[in-house]
Amino acid sequence: MFPVGRIIGNRDFASGYSIYSKPGTKKKPGEVCSFEGGYTSGGEQLILSEKAVFGKRIYDAKDWTEFRDAVNAQLSFVEEPVIFQVK
Repeated sequence: MFPVGRIIGNRDFASGYSIYSKPGTKKKPGEVCSFEGGYTSGGEQLILSEKAVFGKRIYDAKDWTEFRDAVNAQLSFVEEPVIFQVK
């Protein structure tokens, strides 16, 4: 297994701003691959954390859907913006 669990980013943002919208938590459970991640915020901090587990280096055709779902969930955080608003 190749589990990866980490806090990707912990960023402070300016006190004149608040979070208007952020991507929701993503959870893709599986037997071969899985992903769970999301944003949390408190005060003036925004934290992105994730845990990705990829159980093989080479995947059989029957495992492809699970692998694709885990990777797409992980990549969705790059594609979905966090939007801030002026307080």
